Amino acid sequence: MKLHQLARFASAVLISAAAMPMMASASTIIGASSVSATNSFPDATFGNANNLINQGGLATNYVSGVTNFDSYIASDPPHTTQSPGAEWFTNFNITTSTLIFDLGSVIQIDRVAAWVDEFWGAGQISIALSIDGVGFSSVGDFTPTDWSPSVASYGADIFAFSATSTRYVQLALSGCPQPLSVQGGGCGLGEVAFRSAPSSVPEPGSLALLAIAMGGAVWARRRRNKSAATADDTLLEGFPVLLSRSYREQPLSSCVCDWVAADPPASGSRGRPRVARHRRSGGGSWCRRPPRWRWARHAPPAAG
Repeated sequence: MKLHQLARFASAVLISAAAMPMMASASTIIGASSVSATNSFPDATFGNANNLINQGGLATNYVSGVTNFDSYIASDPPHTTQSPGAEWFTNFNITTSTLIFDLGSVIQIDRVAAWVDEFWGAGQISIALSIDGVGFSSVGDFTPTDWSPSVASYGADIFAFSATSTRYVQLALSGCPQPLSVQGGGCGLGEVAFRSAPSSVPEPGSLALLAIAMGGAVWARRRRNKSAATADDTLLEGFPVLLSRSYREQPLSSCVCDWVAADPPASGSRGRPRVARHRRSGGGSWCRRPPRWRWARHAPPAAG
């Protein structure tokens, strides 16, 4: 393949790369690094908000940032109804409470998984997000499952919203306890986790094609530059030579310059003579006449 053909091919592949098929990266399940609550049960066994992020009541654990969220939720991991160290509650007769989860860094999320306790629960969960933990923006109000107090375990409710970059997630609980729950109580949850939003990345085959095209383009460019440099460095018998990509071929003897009214520069330097004329004569090898003057390594002839 000729140089200009390779360059055209590389350009075509690079242009088509803009339309290459994309593949969504897997969404992982994210666990918060810490959580705080505006109201908690006085006994830390039941009122510790960290029970919401310790996976203490889940039948199947996950690895934050590694486990695939969708696959994990599809397995319907149940949460135990045994409360000590595994669930969080407010005090009695509390109808609202606010939880703020710190993800540890800014992450783009689009799902919240909440295992809502069967004993008290929450009638509504309003979700808001924040980068700095000060200004929160609402992403929606959600109604969780109202579990019967007689169940042996309960599953997760998934609350979906548009992918948003955040570090802090606020869950505002209201309507506590739920209608089917034990009355006279407050709010209760078992576990809370989050889904990282999927990102689009090129498919492996497209990446390989793009890499080949870019390599070809770079090689073609270097070949072109090398060819230009070779022509640019053409020097004849210690005399300055005028090189040009668009040139007329002249006999070798036509390239000899006579100096007039100016001394040539020192050996090895570059410059333009103030006045120079070409002596033209026929026969001999062919040479190129470039766009600028260069000086040979050997000292050029004296002026005149």
